[in-house]
Amino acid sequence: MNKEPYFKKKCRRWCITGEEETSLFNLFFYVLFIASTFYFAIMQKQPSPDSFYFTSAIVDHIIDAEFYPSDSHVLKTFRDIKETADVWKFLNGPFSKIFKDCKNATLLNCHAQIQTNTYLIDPIILTQVRVKSTPINTGRCVFPKIVGKDFIDANSECFFEYDPDDVDDRPTFNASAVPADILDCYTLKPSSFGHSWGGYFNLDYGHVGYACLGDKVGPRFREKLLQLKEHRWVDAGTRAIYMDMTVFNPTVRLFLTLNIGFEYLAAGSVMPYFSTNVFQSTETPRNQTSRMFAFVLFYIFVSCYSIKSFLNCYGQQCRVSTCSFCKITDSLTYMMRIVIAMLFISQSVHEDLALQASNKSDIYAKRTAMQSMSDIDDIIDYMLALDVIVTTGKIFQYLMISKKLSVIIRTMDRASPQLGFSLVTVVTIVIGYAIAFHVAFGSKIQQFRSFGHAFMTCFTSMFVDLELRAELWYSNRILGPFLLISYLVFTSFIVMSLVLAIMDSAFNEVRLEMLSESDEKDPVYIFQENFRKSRRKFTRAVSFSSAEMLDWQDSEMQKKRDLAKAKKRKNKGLRKWAGKEGMALKALAIKERLASRVEKEKGDKNHAKMEQQLENPLRKAKSCFLLPNQPKIDKTGTPQRQSVKKSSSQSI
Repeated sequence: MNKEPYFKKKCRRWCITGEEETSLFNLFFYVLFIASTFYFAIMQKQPSPDSFYFTSAIVDHIIDAEFYPSDSHVLKTFRDIKETADVWKFLNGPFSKIFKDCKNATLLNCHAQIQTNTYLIDPIILTQVRVKSTPINTGRCVFPKIVGKDFIDANSECFFEYDPDDVDDRPTFNASAVPADILDCYTLKPSSFGHSWGGYFNLDYGHVGYACLGDKVGPRFREKLLQLKEHRWVDAGTRAIYMDMTVFNPTVRLFLTLNIGFEYLAAGSVMPYFSTNVFQSTETPRNQTSRMFAFVLFYIFVSCYSIKSFLNCYGQQCRVSTCSFCKITDSLTYMMRIVIAMLFISQSVHEDLALQASNKSDIYAKRTAMQSMSDIDDIIDYMLALDVIVTTGKIFQYLMISKKLSVIIRTMDRASPQLGFSLVTVVTIVIGYAIAFHVAFGSKIQQFRSFGHAFMTCFTSMFVDLELRAELWYSNRILGPFLLISYLVFTSFIVMSLVLAIMDSAFNEVRLEMLSESDEKDPVYIFQENFRKSRRKFTRAVSFSSAEMLDWQDSEMQKKRDLAKAKKRKNKGLRKWAGKEGMALKALAIKERLASRVEKEKGDKNHAKMEQQLENPLRKAKSCFLLPNQPKIDKTGTPQRQSVKKSSSQSI
């Protein structure tokens, strides 16, 4: 029967049948895969320090800049905006200072500059999203009579919260007495935007809006903002205002898309919102060699594991029993990694589109392409972050090869049934308290303004200390403290103590199981033993003194010389007396060994018997090894040469 080749056997067991999923080699190979994933994710985010400081400089210069003292009697920034007057103070104050007074586009000092070496590369896109007006006594625009007849007569229309089906799509609005310089800001953009706007309160404001461009050179856009304020560009129908811009820093070769927005809620509040994202051009990226090496290394490992999973599924005919949770997770992560590779290609395509739009001076198309590049870069980062977590979590499957490495996994597995049933009770009670806090204080405390926020507040308070005591006390001095204290007692004492008790009990059970299990087949134990032996040999070798080392070397050389002589004699063939001498020496060695045993057992009562036993093997050895015509051996073990008697017939 032909023996299967080694590598073919390994490939069959690892790729097709999956019999060696828990070997120490597979653990080491998967650790290398994790290292490549980490390296690829880190290189994708490079240059990380520069990107952070780049974003921080822009935020400090625009978002966190204080309003002019003449505009506000208290210190305010973008984050403190609460009404329309604050919006105009920001736009005409900290934001407008980035524009220069000179109008020469060929001079770099005339371009809008946010920070040192940070310039606007395209005109700003200013957009307003509006909702339609609803006449009074129509649909939902109905006032209760209790408000009074004079109040009802004073109102003619209502503007409700943002709804995609209720977006104002008239060609123009309030444009009857507007100067021609700002008429484009009151005109609906004929085609839909390539991307939608999002905010803090509403995540999607659609693709339709009234848009105009702001010059990046000179003070023209600053003057335009003043005119818009004067002609009431913002009114009751406004639901969102957005400014989209792209800046570039030639020193670090980084782009940043900045989106500043103001959400006008139907309740009357204004919610400021901004988002930033830093990305590189695929044409001239930094650390290009390292990024490419990380990309290639990562996808080599991905290809290996993808092929392995396919062959494993094909070899087992993809039976339901073989489709475990881990293998399903692997399939999803492989698909996600393929999507990441496609997104890199898509990012290059959108950069080409941005270049084409720039050549055609199509600002809107270029902004759409640049925003798409930014969004794709964000998606890649999010997917890589998720992939790192999933890849790291899957190592628990390989840690099951050793009982020492699988303590945490086995403890969690043992405690999971009890924790699962307890979790149902805990979640039910947390939901009950969240509803209670929302109903009682939803209109007074920000953390409980909705059920979702109330649930997150109650859940996070189990792990993080939230300062709600004063607000609950001022809202209701009886109900507030009662709900807070009873909830903290339940979460801090009962739930945490229960979880710790369950985990401690499960750990003790696992520890007892581990004590009863053998270590002979544990790869980690075998590796530790081999390492200890090697370390002892190394320590013994390096601990020799110089004299001992020389003696040891001399003895080793003598052994080698003796071995060479014996081999040489064997090759040449033994003479007649050589064989007899060898047998005699062997008998002598037996005698010496037995003599040493006698010396060790001196004082024994059976000393005489031991001497008798000493002579018997020697006689047996002589009888076995000596032929009739061979020389006799004296008491010292030396063979004696016998005299040869000559017959009378022989001549001398």
